[in-house]
Amino acid sequence: MADHAQNNSLDNFRLVFDKKFLQTIITRVDTNEEIFKKILDDEDFRTTLGEFYLRKVYERLQATAERPVIAKGGTGFIPGDTSS
Repeated sequence: MADHAQNNSLDNFRLVFDKKFLQTIITRVDTNEEIFKKILDDEDFRTTLGEFYLRKVYERLQATAERPVIAKGGTGFIPGDTSS
């Protein structure tokens, strides 16, 4: 997903993010059924929450691409590393 954020506009990233966001909600529904029910049943709430996380994830992944990642015992960029 980092590659999509770093190489696309926010609108293009949204296509990948929206699918992943919904998949994540569905796979974690058992952990807090009440909030997940609201997310799945209330389209306005889901849209607002999705938009919030879309921007946060996109900005974080964009920032990761703009700064070097220092490897243990080394320096420089680590291509494809999204662990920070």
